[in-house]
Parts: sequence; structure tokens; C-alpha cells
Amino acid sequence: MLLEALGKEFDGKIEGINLQETSIGVNAQSDSSFSDHEYLTGVKENMLALKKAFRISTTMIYANFMPGEWLPSDDKGYLRSIYQYGEKIGVGLGGPDLMVTRKAQLNHAYTLMHERHYTVPIGIAVQDGNYIAMTGADPNYSENNRAETKSRKNIVPLLYAFAKDFLRVRYMFWVNQEPYFKEDVIPCFTTE
Repeated sequence: MLLEALGKEFDGKIEGINLQETSIGVNAQSDSSFSDHEYLTGVKENMLALKKAFRISTTMIYANFMPGEWLPSDDKGYLRSIYQYGEKIGVGLGGPDLMVTRKAQLNHAYTLMHERHYTVPIGIAVQDGNYIAMTGADPNYSENNRAETKSRKNIVPLLYAFAKDFLRVRYMFWVNQEPYFKEDVIPCFTTE
């Protein structure tokens, strides 16, 4: 009902809308009422509701990890089915946290983005911490600790090239995290 109400108000007025990432911090071991299969079904139901509510604006889901599987060693087809379903119903596919050297990301969303050519839009988000190859999940990352900014290397050209050439994204979302956005992102794109 929320997506339907948002669609009535904003469809065609906004460029796009995306669902939250599929990775969650719950599984059958932490909650006996949780079911991997029911979660997968729920994600697909949300995707369809999103597409029905937003027929004009671009729709997208951040499909990065699914509970109950770990790729490639324990592939139950959950994440792959999200990508197939998105292609089938016209919901774009992507993920948060552009981390080009992390095996987990490379084995999950990035492999699925790279493996085939999609007719739906592909997108990726460069989020807080990604400018220094970290995420909020890293135990030593703190948004308030700026010590890493003194000796950092600008990896924006690498992130952009990887997303454009390897993942073939149509959308890149750059978080406005300072000082990286102003010092690294803006100069990179003002030269093109």
C-alpha cells in the first residue's frame, strides 16, 4: 500500500526509486520463524508491487546478498532468481557499496551484473566509506574518524571505470560524503 501511494504521488515526477538491499541481518539460526524461501518470495512481491506502482519512473532493487546462500560455494539460486525476476518484470538491478576488491561482492552481485546483458537498468551506489574501500560493516571504520583522509588515495577513477566497463551500469549513485565528494568525485567528472 505504501508503494502504491508513493507511485500515485511521484511516478513520472522522479527519475527513479529503489528498494532496500536484499542483505539482512536475520536468518533461521537467529530467528526460528524466519524462512529463506519466504523471504525470497517477499522480496519478489515487493519488486512486483514497486513495478506496478511506478510504471514510468525507473525502478530498481539493490540485490546484493540473500540469506541462506553464499556464492559460489553454497548457491541455492536465491540471488540469481532475483536478477532473473527483475529482468522479467522490468525492475532494474544493482547494489550498494561499490567495493571492487572484496571477494564477497565480486562473487555475488557483481558476478550477476557482469555475467549477462540486461534490458533493465543496472545501478551501483558508492556509499559512505566506499571512497576509502570500506563500509559501515567494517569494525575499524568510523564516519567521524578522519585520520584515513590524510594519506588516502583517490580511487574514484577506479570505481567509475569498474562500474562503467565491468558492471556496465546505467546509474551510479555517489554519496555526498566529505571530503571525498568535493575533493575526489567532482574534479573527476569536471574533466570529462
